[in-house]
Amino acid sequence: MNQAHTPPLARVMTRDGVDVAIDASFTQPHMTRIRLPEGVYVVVPAEMLERQADGSLQIPLTRSELAAAAGEEAVIPVVEEKISVSKRERETGRVVVHVTPHLRDETVDVPLAEEHVSIERVPRNEFVSGPVSVRQEGDVTVVPVLEEVLVVEKRLMLREEIRITRRRETRRHVEHVTLRTEEARVLRADGEEKPAS
Repeated sequence: MNQAHTPPLARVMTRDGVDVAIDASFTQPHMTRIRLPEGVYVVVPAEMLERQADGSLQIPLTRSELAAAAGEEAVIPVVEEKISVSKRERETGRVVVHVTPHLRDETVDVPLAEEHVSIERVPRNEFVSGPVSVRQEGDVTVVPVLEEVLVVEKRLMLREEIRITRRRETRRHVEHVTLRTEEARVLRADGEEKPAS
């Protein structure tokens, strides 16, 4: 239950349901003077008064306990202390972020491969017994060219061979490219630039 300081002229209920009054003229700091129905006064710490859900105040003592402690004035020590802690969020400031792009040139050096093909015609003029297939001799692809010729009998003659040679070369290729980086500037909402952390 939340504890509260007693407002002037407030009514207080004892633990056993007896209605007692608060003396509004009593001014001692952090203390409250309660008047019992029989007219005697009891001084208690203000922290003893507990605020109820309906807004009323209650003291955690019975009427007889208060009367036993009462003389002309009696001081009852604190029997329990309570604390209530709460927290809330609040905005402490705002920032504005500006992104500035930067351009820079860099040199890219990469190897590029190229293939060159050379064609060489080699006359053969040889008779063959049947079709001749394409064959590979190292890096050279040999493509036979056949021709039918009229002789006493028809036979195939290897007229020529086409030799295709592949050569692989590597050359350097240099090209300039543009790369982009970004720089962030942080500004407070009032326009001041916030130092980067």
